[in-house]
Amino acid sequence: MRRALAAAAALLALAASGRADAPACLSESFDGATPPALPAGWVAWNALGPATGWQTSAAEADTAPNAVLLAYPASGADERLQSPPIPVTSAHALLSWRQSFLFQLSRSGVDGGVLEIAVDGDAFHDVTEVAGANLVTGGYTGSISGGPLDGRLGWVGGSGGWTDAVLDLGDALAGHSIVLRWRMGTGGGDAGTAWSIDTLALVQTCVLPLALHVDEQPLPDLPVGVGSNGVLEPGETVVVDPVYQALGGATTLFGSADAPSNPVSIPVSVPDAAADYGDIAAGAAADCYFSTGNCYVVSLGLGPERNGAHVDQAFDETLSNGIVWHWRLHIGETFDDVSADNLFYRSIETLVHHQITGGCQTGSTYCPNDSTLRQQMAVFLLRSRFGIAYQPPPCSGVFQDVPCPGHFTDWIEDLYRRGIAAGCGAGPVYCPGAAVTRQQMAVFLLKTLEGSGYVPAACAGVFADVPCPSPFAPWIEDLAGRQITGGCGGGNYCPTNPNTRGQMAVFLTRTFGLQLYGP
Repeated sequence: MRRALAAAAALLALAASGRADAPACLSESFDGATPPALPAGWVAWNALGPATGWQTSAAEADTAPNAVLLAYPASGADERLQSPPIPVTSAHALLSWRQSFLFQLSRSGVDGGVLEIAVDGDAFHDVTEVAGANLVTGGYTGSISGGPLDGRLGWVGGSGGWTDAVLDLGDALAGHSIVLRWRMGTGGGDAGTAWSIDTLALVQTCVLPLALHVDEQPLPDLPVGVGSNGVLEPGETVVVDPVYQALGGATTLFGSADAPSNPVSIPVSVPDAAADYGDIAAGAAADCYFSTGNCYVVSLGLGPERNGAHVDQAFDETLSNGIVWHWRLHIGETFDDVSADNLFYRSIETLVHHQITGGCQTGSTYCPNDSTLRQQMAVFLLRSRFGIAYQPPPCSGVFQDVPCPGHFTDWIEDLYRRGIAAGCGAGPVYCPGAAVTRQQMAVFLLKTLEGSGYVPAACAGVFADVPCPSPFAPWIEDLAGRQITGGCGGGNYCPTNPNTRGQMAVFLTRTFGLQLYGP
């Protein structure tokens, strides 16, 4: 999504027109206020002190002239930014905004921020506690420790610049009034801007993006890639096929695309800039390729030498209801040693897209046949589960063979504290340079996904080389039941074989539902 629903002004115009099909919405870009004052109806305060750092400013706006930002408090703080009351008129209203955050490790632990909601004047609760509500984009990135938000999930670490956040309010809030509260907890002592928010919009009776497909099927007069691997590569021309779900009522939907130019990257053009999704029933999903056959055609040129760098291009889609979505297009062929016909190619490119890996040894190689080491696994698992912005708490020196501080140590100890990995022997020791076996991987994946208390169902005897009962059998069979693995061939799982980096890419993308393209 681009600029967190950049067409909010158009939506407001529709609402003002009195049309029956006009979606009710909220738009707040903080541009009408005179810095440092907040817009009318917005309030901010520090619950642990007399002053607040929330203010409007032109210094770091995502869209000119203003954003609202929070300067890092010099001492412990519970900073709150609260919206005016907002009427919710339809099921699955979508709240979207742009945000940039950089929360540091403070004197008291891991700083972070959350979004809270109060319904009809009741007490505030975290938005994740509202039945049916879901942060569909830009979800929480990790655990906050210390300070007023101790023990809560929230946004931690850094966002890496301005990013999109989208909250689906579910189907239980229609007909109610809500108040939103962005809240940061810190032990203080850091400098700079902690959190910036811009271009907030609430769109009701709308559509929700579900996925984006790259279709390489041969079409008349259309040269496309020959690999049919679902990855867009330099020099290809492909059909790009968004998928939408109608929320709040049936709709007829079509769109147009505009490709921004990035002169330092791989050029992109849109030879066919129109798409038609047809009539979408309430609650149903539709994509332009299978609904009408009228989809976008996107063409990539050849760019500079990649050197293993992650490259995205993008196009903006303006829908007939006025909403603008920003679709990111990951560009494949990242690594010299992972060709487009490699069995693990798409999964590896997905890890690169989510910045879970940058390759091995040199920036231009991934080493797909190398074993995954236990120290690498800690980073892979936690980033896949919580996102690239997640930052584990600092190490304390748990394992005798893992130096503190060290490159992997914070991640290893976080895995230990979560009850996912208990080490490899007395001491205790962790064996950071040892290879992860395929049977160990099953346990690590499911405990990271479900929590350390998760217990899989009893085994049934799925694989010929995995005795049932045995300690790893329930975990391996649970992984197979989720269609995360089909084994290693011939009815076997190869439980004691090292888990290669190529196999790891498949395990991670399937376990944590990582998408190469999509919202």
